[in-house]
Amino acid sequence: MDTPDPERQRKARELSKRTRLLSLVDIVTNAAFMGALLASGLNEEIAELVESSLLVEVAATALIIFGAYTLLQAPLSFYRGYLLPKRYGLLTQSIKGWLGDVAKAALVGGLLALVLVEGLYLTFDWVPGWWWLIAAGGYLVFTVVLGTLAPLLLVPLFFKPKPLEDEVLVRRLEALAAEAGVRIKGVYVIDMSSKGTQSNAVLMGLGATRRILLGDTLLDNCTQEEIEVVIAHELAHHVHRDIPKGIAISTASTLATFAVAALILDWAMDALGYDGLSDVAGMPLVVLVLSAIGLVLRPIENAYSRLIESRADRYALESTKMASQFISMMTKLADQNLTEADPSYLAKIWFYTHPPHRDRVAMAERFQLGG
Repeated sequence: MDTPDPERQRKARELSKRTRLLSLVDIVTNAAFMGALLASGLNEEIAELVESSLLVEVAATALIIFGAYTLLQAPLSFYRGYLLPKRYGLLTQSIKGWLGDVAKAALVGGLLALVLVEGLYLTFDWVPGWWWLIAAGGYLVFTVVLGTLAPLLLVPLFFKPKPLEDEVLVRRLEALAAEAGVRIKGVYVIDMSSKGTQSNAVLMGLGATRRILLGDTLLDNCTQEEIEVVIAHELAHHVHRDIPKGIAISTASTLATFAVAALILDWAMDALGYDGLSDVAGMPLVVLVLSAIGLVLRPIENAYSRLIESRADRYALESTKMASQFISMMTKLADQNLTEADPSYLAKIWFYTHPPHRDRVAMAERFQLGG
C-alpha cells in the first residue's frame, strides 16, 4: 500500500477544509469577543463586580470571561468536536461519553489554565518590570512537571492503559528502545477504539515515567514491522534529545512572546487608563496581545516542528532499514486518520506540525534508492 485511497483522501480534503475554516473562525471570534469587552466597558464592570484580593479577582474574572466565551463557542465546539468527526466516521463514541470527556477536559484544562493565569498575575503584581522573565521561568517548571506526570495522571482520565500482552512485540519494542539507549517503563495499550477509529502511538513521559503507548486501533490494523517503524520514530526524539531541546525552545519562544507583550502592554495599559498590569479589567487586552504574538510565531514554530519530525523519520528509516513498511504505515495512517496527504503550501506552513504524507513518502523513497 504505497498511495492513499482516493475516496478517503477526498473525505480528508473536505474535513481539512472545514477544520481550517473553524480554526479561522476561532481566531476571529476570540479577537471580536475580547475587543467587544474592551470597547463596551464590560471588562471594567466585571472588575468592579469581583473586587477583592488579587487571587480572587483573577479567578473570578477569568471564570466570567472565559466561561462566557466557552458558552458563546459551544455550538461550534459541538459541531467540530462531535458532529464533524461523527459525520466522517472518526468518532464512534456516544454523545454521553463524549460529553463526559469534554467535562473532564474542561475541568482539568480549566484548573491548569487557572494556575497559569494566577501565576502570571502574581508576577504582574510582584515584579511588574521583570514579569516576562519570571513568568517564562515558571512556564518552564510547569512544562517539565506536566510532561512527567501526564502518563500517570492525565492519560488514565480518558483511556484505560493496560500492559501489552503480545510478548513478541513487547520484546521487539524493548530491544529497539535498548538499541537507542532509551529506558522505558513498559509497553501499554490504550483503548482508542472506545472513542473512535483513529490510530496513534507515542513515547510519553520523562525519566521514570517514560513508557510506550500504543492505540489498540493501531495494533488491529498494522503489522509488527510497521509498528516498529512508528516507535523508532518516537525513540528518535529521545536519541536526538528533542524533548529537552523542545522544552528549551518553547521556553525561549515564551520568553520572547512575554518580552514583546511587556512592551506593548506597558504602553497599552497606560493609554487605556488601567491601573497597571495587575488590573484585572485589562485581562481581555492581555489575551489579545498574547494571542496576536502567538499567531505571528505559529508558522516559525510549525517549521521547527516539521524539521525535527522529518529528522525523526530519517532515524526510523536508518535504524530499522524498513522503508517499504514506513511507506505502508504512513499511508495507512493517512487513510485511517483522514489526514490530507498533499496539502497546499499555505495549509502546510500554518497547520502542519508534521511533514505531510507526500514529503514523508518521498524521503522514504529516496532512502530506498540510497539517497
